Amino acid sequence: MKMKTAITVFGILCSIMTWAQQDSISISTDSLEVQKDSILISNSDESVADQNKKNNIWNRLKYDVSAMAGGFANAYTRPLSWEKKDYLRLGATAAAVGWHILQMKISVVL
Repeated sequence: MKMKTAITVFGILCSIMTWAQQDSISISTDSLEVQKDSILISNSDESVADQNKKNNIWNRLKYDVSAMAGGFANAYTRPLSWEKKDYLRLGATAAAVGWHILQMKISVVL
C-alpha cells in the first residue's frame, strides 16, 4: 500500500515539475526591441497602460464569474431534464451507498 502511495506522489511531483518547466522556456526570434512609453492622464497619477491593465483584469474577472455562475446553474438544473431511468439510477446509487454505510456501522459496533 505504501509503495502505491509513493508511486502516486512521485508521479504527481514529476508532472508538476514538467508543467513548471514549460513556463520558463523563452525563444528569441527577433532582435528588435520595442519600448512602451507610458502616457499620463492630466488629472490622474495612473498611466494609460495601468488603466488598460486594470480594465483587462476586470474584464477577465467578470468573464470568469459569469462562466462559473453558468456552470453552477447548469449543474444544479440538470436533474430537471432527467428521465425516469436516471432517477432510478440515482435511487439505486443512494440505496447502495446507504447500505454500505449501514454495514460499516454495524461491523464497528460488533
